[in-house]
Amino acid sequence: MVPQKRVKKNLKWYEKLRWFVSSNGTLVVCGRDAGTNEIVVKKYLESNDIYLHADIHGAPSTVVKLGGDEADDQLLKESAIFAASFSSAWPNNFTIQDVYWVLPEQVSKTPQSGEFVPKGAFIVRGRRNYVRSAKLEIAIGIVEYDGEKRIMAGPIDAMKAHAEKYVAIKPGYTKKEKIAREILNRINEDNLITLEDVVRVLPSGKCDFI
Repeated sequence: MVPQKRVKKNLKWYEKLRWFVSSNGTLVVCGRDAGTNEIVVKKYLESNDIYLHADIHGAPSTVVKLGGDEADDQLLKESAIFAASFSSAWPNNFTIQDVYWVLPEQVSKTPQSGEFVPKGAFIVRGRRNYVRSAKLEIAIGIVEYDGEKRIMAGPIDAMKAHAEKYVAIKPGYTKKEKIAREILNRINEDNLITLEDVVRVLPSGKCDFI
């Protein structure tokens, strides 16, 4: 029997970034690097969304796609966990990290005299609203979203709402590739995903199972 060649999936716009769907169905995205941080803000941050950033150097721009809805405490908590877990706090083995959120009009690329804004970075002006001590922990599972089954990495509460089978990880000491293989073994029903898919959604740095 000739093995079937896996057809390369066309990624949706949010799959080219980091993303998850909150427990109430709101899409949250963040950048993967300096280039996609620029894209997240310039292309996808709209006037009725909110912007989050972990309060640490080396954190992605995170956008909650509210679409005019209100952000409740649970959505802010989940989004803060997401923003913290994909920041430099993870490879530094932190267990918690403060995250702040602001309105889109507070986020700017325009420097004041003497300021320099590198690629992927933005200036935030005005009052910052803090979500303190967001836990660094991410769940990985396969969810039905946008008419298709997809691998998702997001907060545990969000995963509980959308996936029957998932695994949860925290910052740790196991190499990414090793933990990715174990995750693949645990969640890959119907051979929907590959090892590459799992590695792509993991946070930067080493991990351990919770």
